[in-house]
Amino acid sequence: MHHLDKTSLEAFKQGLEQLQEQLQAKLNEARKAISEMPESQLRSAHGQSLEAMADNLDSSLTWLREAIAEQAQLIDEME
Repeated sequence: MHHLDKTSLEAFKQGLEQLQEQLQAKLNEARKAISEMPESQLRSAHGQSLEAMADNLDSSLTWLREAIAEQAQLIDEME
């Protein structure tokens, strides 16, 4: 891997953080929609796919948080 300077690492980390905020907002929207759905709709294909999407967002967010932490550590090590 070519050498990355600190500025580009910080920019990358900021990009990840913005993505995390957007995904978190989407996840909150999905969870809210799910919580407001009647039971019958939750069992429908739409409800099921919404729940699956929320779960996927959840695991993406977990991955993103770890990636951001790794970036932060890399940046700290460059001090």
